Amino acid sequence: MKLAVSAWVYFGGIGARTRRGCGTLSCDEKLLSVNEVLKAASGITLWRKLLRGNPDSMLAWKEPLELYRKYRQTRNPGNGQRPGRSLWPEPDSLRKITGAYDPKHKTPITSPLPSFPRAALGLPIIFHFVGRGEPKDVQLKPKDSNRMSSPVITKALCENGVWYSAVIILPHEHVFKAKLETNINKPVNIPELRGSMYKTVKPMKGQTDAIAGFEAFIREKDFKKEEVKA
Repeated sequence: MKLAVSAWVYFGGIGARTRRGCGTLSCDEKLLSVNEVLKAASGITLWRKLLRGNPDSMLAWKEPLELYRKYRQTRNPGNGQRPGRSLWPEPDSLRKITGAYDPKHKTPITSPLPSFPRAALGLPIIFHFVGRGEPKDVQLKPKDSNRMSSPVITKALCENGVWYSAVIILPHEHVFKAKLETNINKPVNIPELRGSMYKTVKPMKGQTDAIAGFEAFIREKDFKKEEVKA
């Protein structure tokens, strides 16, 4: 029972959107250590960072949440209030598949096409385009289901009264076996979500899938992978 409660407090929460850190818990009673929980929780990876100045829970929470947003929305610099083009291949993939595009976006700036690597971070995804001639909204989701939960958790984690920024990676081999579909009224060939071809995707830092790419991204931001001690 103590193991289950400790894992819930460290890695879970109450209510909706716990994968993004909402409903995070702390406990005044002594829990098992994070290391003890990780030893028992096979396949879970923890990255954490202690911010300067003994941060409170809100500051600790905002750090990984903002990094996750930046990673998923990596794009070229914009012009004034207009954001730049995405450096992920999904928008160019959908332009290619549908044949619809703003004349300024006719030439792709990403590869491989078509591909949808961000699907590994959770589904559904709704792609919304703005601009003359661009595709209508497209939804990407698992076949025979409406949702595939993200294996990436971003949250604040409290151990011994100290708040850490944390990213938890759950076991996720099933993600790469998922069959996907869109609401486009034509067959769409969607390649696997992991492979050497994705090493050209700039946000993924030379990794072969978007989850490993996020781990490489947060490593650059001083998150440390928790090494389980015997």
